[in-house]
Amino acid sequence: MVGKDAETMKQQRETFADSIKKFLGKPFSPSGFGPQDYGCLGFVYAFLCDQGKENRLTLEIPGGIDIWNYSQWYPTATREEILDALNAAFDVNGVEIPAGRQIAGDMVIVRTPQGDHYPAIYGGNGVVVASYWDAGVRTMKVTGDMKIIRVRRV
Repeated sequence: MVGKDAETMKQQRETFADSIKKFLGKPFSPSGFGPQDYGCLGFVYAFLCDQGKENRLTLEIPGGIDIWNYSQWYPTATREEILDALNAAFDVNGVEIPAGRQIAGDMVIVRTPQGDHYPAIYGGNGVVVASYWDAGVRTMKVTGDMKIIRVRRV
């Protein structure tokens, strides 16, 4: 990377590092939007709002699902329905970036080896930040059979 892309990455990395500190270590809550606790989608939404991007976010999913009732719908949904919902939320936010070209602060969907999917924020160097039901907001290295399948730059 050279020129403008390298400078953009440097600026986003600095912004990301400053902002993410507020979230790390916070506990998981299925319907959490912070600042005390966060659900998986709630964390992504809160982080992007913290970055000043709330005016560019639309997290309405076909079928009447939105960011405010997602946590009630999620436990009864199939893996396919969850992925469809995440894709729908991603489709209306930001610009699609090819997987592998993500930079710190991008919104991503991660596929686990078990076939589950979750939203996260890309942190750089193969690391994502997400709110995990068993660990709260933390970083995780995407390795092995884990894969970033979608990237959006908001």
